[in-house]
Amino acid sequence: MRPGLVGQSLVELGEDGTAVGFNGQGGTGCISVVSNVAPRLCAEMQKATLTGDFKKANEIMLRITPLIKSLFAESSPAPLKYALSLLGRCSEDIRLPLVTITDATKAQVRTAMVTAGLLN
Repeated sequence: MRPGLVGQSLVELGEDGTAVGFNGQGGTGCISVVSNVAPRLCAEMQKATLTGDFKKANEIMLRITPLIKSLFAESSPAPLKYALSLLGRCSEDIRLPLVTITDATKAQVRTAMVTAGLLN
């Protein structure tokens, strides 16, 4: 492991929205939410950054940025569960104190998934 801040590995500090820039500065991974919905795209993006193909990594990031934003539009994990329900992987049901996301956020998630090529 590479040394990071306060003895942490740099891999532990990256997240979806900063993954390309983080890896470009020496990071080696990402703690990802969007990879639950788009594992292939996230893996391709990580591989591209680790091999120095930042053009490809940035192209993928442009495709998934709306999805990243939509998955955090309301309290997590509600938008994520909705996205996974669209893929048939789970129910969108949420336990209290969380609540189901609004119709506007559902539309945002669905549109972002279409943009990323995950849904028709």
